[in-house]
Amino acid sequence: MKKSFLVFLALVLAVATAVASPFVASDPDPNHIRYRVRISQDGVNWGGWTEGQPQDQHLWFDFGQIAPGNYNGEAQALMQFSVTDTVTGAKTTVEEWSSAAPFSFVIPTGVRGIKIAK
Repeated sequence: MKKSFLVFLALVLAVATAVASPFVASDPDPNHIRYRVRISQDGVNWGGWTEGQPQDQHLWFDFGQIAPGNYNGEAQALMQFSVTDTVTGAKTTVEEWSSAAPFSFVIPTGVRGIKIAK
């Protein structure tokens, strides 16, 4: 009886610690070479940009370690394209960040910090 209770308790603890952490993701896009995200609790004072590499052509940031609360966020994608000089015919590769895409989210109680999913 005592042994079965300990097995039950171990299973409950294993399930209780396997809670999914909040994240933000995008639709796949092979034209973007990097992504970046920044967040703000008040929509006025913003943290610095946190950059990450696409995962399977998706933006994917894990917010599982941010302090609980309500947040505003912005995400951008780095695009790369070629430009041809009409006079010389020379091609130049240009990189440009997209316009910021706003979003908002809530982090539930019990998790803290920010990290880029690897």
